[in-house]
Amino acid sequence: MFMTSSDYIAQKLIDTDDLFCSLPWEEIEINLRDRTISWCCYSRDISFPKDLTVDFFTNNPEHRSRKSAFLNKERHSACNGCWASEKTSGTSKRKVKSNTKIHDKIKANPELDYLRVIGLTFDNTCTQSCLYCSSKFSSIIAEERGEEKFLKHNNTDIDVLLDWLDVITKDRVEYLDLRILGGEPLASVEFFKFLHILEEKLADRKFRIHIVTNCGASDKLLHKIEKLIKNDKTNWLWSFGLSNEAMGSVAENIRFHLNWDVFDKNFNFFINQKVSYIILAMTPNVFSIKHLPLYIQYVYDHLTKVDVPFGFVNNWVTTPKELSPANLPIEFRKYVDEAIQIVLNSKGKHAEACKNNVHIWLKSLKSIIGTGSYTSSDIEEFLIKENNYKNKKLDVNLLLDQTKL
Repeated sequence: MFMTSSDYIAQKLIDTDDLFCSLPWEEIEINLRDRTISWCCYSRDISFPKDLTVDFFTNNPEHRSRKSAFLNKERHSACNGCWASEKTSGTSKRKVKSNTKIHDKIKANPELDYLRVIGLTFDNTCTQSCLYCSSKFSSIIAEERGEEKFLKHNNTDIDVLLDWLDVITKDRVEYLDLRILGGEPLASVEFFKFLHILEEKLADRKFRIHIVTNCGASDKLLHKIEKLIKNDKTNWLWSFGLSNEAMGSVAENIRFHLNWDVFDKNFNFFINQKVSYIILAMTPNVFSIKHLPLYIQYVYDHLTKVDVPFGFVNNWVTTPKELSPANLPIEFRKYVDEAIQIVLNSKGKHAEACKNNVHIWLKSLKSIIGTGSYTSSDIEEFLIKENNYKNKKLDVNLLLDQTKL
């Protein structure tokens, strides 16, 4: 059972009274740095045992518990973030990410293998310090706060992970996505070490290496990636998640240390590679909603000129709570409406393929705006504190202007 990118993003919004979620069957999130696992990146993590074994991945009681809860129409406590969001705004990450196209199949045969994505985080090495991020995911933020800069994984855990990947892909017919998260994977020595070992041991397996990048890589690193994509020694496919949600100087302040000209150049590099698809990994927040139609237009202007499938991560900031789009005035929904019109008016086969999903996501994003409890003073206080960490190099006034009509 495998979902292509087009299958996965062409779906219907979950009915309000349907408590089911496909993600515990389809996704596994493995954080090798923190030695944790979950079955959805928005739900509660659980820790690895001291001595990790393959059985922990294949026969996990917490995993069975979450599946059982969804099959029995129960609200599992690991998913309280989504339940709380649905109570306050009517929507949640579950509602826009669960794959409704296979709900009935899973319910009828829950024991079958529906695994589609394995998310892997190796360390917190990063080249940016985004306002909504933390030292857990950015070595730059760790340095700003005087914390341990680089948090790395346990090599023994990598060996167990590779053994497990060997087991689950031995007879696999369809491609399995390895979604590489960070930090910034292209700045991570540990990620490239993993790729080298994976090539040595499992070059013949059907992996799609999906790298989520902030598009800040040097030309040297881009050349390295280009060589990997063209490597004919493996049976792998490649795809990229391109992270951003605003334009120009606003983007440079939200994603501190981003250089817009470099981003623009690298964005064009990635979409012109031989890849299975491109995912726009946007993280809408209080400072980016005004730029939503501008960035959506930028994306469509570029991606409709190349022959590559694309889609969007159904996402928005939930923590820190001050930066959630929910805290904007309800009038900011008009910017989402403008973005929706750009999507609905888009042309081309790949734009058509993802249109339904993007529309669902944007409608959900729109519905949370105006439902938050944090004030403009809370947001300003957050920014002042962040500006101190960043040696007063943030353009605070520019960012605050993005929260005003």
